[in-house]
Amino acid sequence: MTDLAVVKIDAAKAADVIEFGDSSVLRAGDQVLAIGNPLGLDLSRTVTQGIVSAIDRSISVPTSAGEWEMNVIQTDAAINPGNSGGALINTDGKVIGINSLKISQNGVEGLGFAIPSNEALPIVNQLIEKGKVERPYLGVSLADLARIPDMYLDNLPENLDSGTMVTYVDPNSAAAEAGLKEQDVIVGINDEKVENASDLRRYMYTKLQNGDSVELKIYRDGKQQTLKVALSAANAE
Repeated sequence: MTDLAVVKIDAAKAADVIEFGDSSVLRAGDQVLAIGNPLGLDLSRTVTQGIVSAIDRSISVPTSAGEWEMNVIQTDAAINPGNSGGALINTDGKVIGINSLKISQNGVEGLGFAIPSNEALPIVNQLIEKGKVERPYLGVSLADLARIPDMYLDNLPENLDSGTMVTYVDPNSAAAEAGLKEQDVIVGINDEKVENASDLRRYMYTKLQNGDSVELKIYRDGKQQTLKVALSAANAE
């Protein structure tokens, strides 16, 4: 769920290296360059120019754990198959994003997306240090309320319009140890509102670490409860 990899090369073959920049200072309209190998090695080291069209975009992508909302930089610099993994560079010559994907539809142009450097760098460092990305693991399968048949929602408050329902609990997980059950509806984590399953995963993966304790606000049998959960580790490639 990171769309990132790290390749080790002989330092003797890399005379110069590029630095990472601070993606948090980007603004719409900033000029950027995208570097990559569109359509393969025949067009290697292609550079395209554009601007930052928007920041803090959320793009839904399918993963083995369900739909995942990626936080991305939107750019109109041309990004094509083969560009993924290439650098998005600012006018100071620093990497402020990793080119990741584009929307390819008839009549659609200039919709490319890159992973912000401030989100990519911690993942890169974990891959270098540990060879893997360690994610906090709750141990549940989830389904958003909009996809749940009404018969399972009868005990919920009528004005409840957000949250995600637990559809399975790993018996050896932190969730099971804390007492989370199937059909519980998670509506909050550490005083943050949970809109849906992607919202919960994003909070866990960006703000929490293995071993952290969190408070989950849930509805069970129509009553709100708070459960304290000590998160364990899960591995993601």
